[in-house]
Amino acid sequence: MRLILLLGILGVMSCTKKEKETTTNLRKMSWLLGDWTRVNNKPGRTGWESWAQVSESEWRGESGTLQGTDTVFHEVTRIIVENDKLYFIADVPENTSPVRFEITGVTDSSFTCENPKHDFPQKIFYHFDGTRIHARVSAGEEGIDFEFDRITSR
Repeated sequence: MRLILLLGILGVMSCTKKEKETTTNLRKMSWLLGDWTRVNNKPGRTGWESWAQVSESEWRGESGTLQGTDTVFHEVTRIIVENDKLYFIADVPENTSPVRFEITGVTDSSFTCENPKHDFPQKIFYHFDGTRIHARVSAGEEGIDFEFDRITSR
């Protein structure tokens, strides 16, 4: 009986430790929150990305690309804590349902998301250099690079 009780307590403690690590990793990514403008657009296009904290376990994002006044790309994203893991979820019109990427690595200035079963991208990488976000979406050697500056006023 004591062994069962001890194992139960250890299980709760390890879940709490893992949950705390996950929320700590989400907080490490707080540099992402806010409004950003893409600085490496193709000529004639403008791009943006915005992130807001919904709760301690969910952030919502939105991004888009305009050509003149026409929207040529739009994406709704979320970062969530679920089952003691972090996930980046992308919802784009081209996919029948949102695509989940597990966040597999987090530092104070970067994070990596992966879904090897998805066609493109399979990997998403964000890095904050202190003033600018550098992001790359890729599958194998094929990739697209994005650079964003923070929008300080609207």
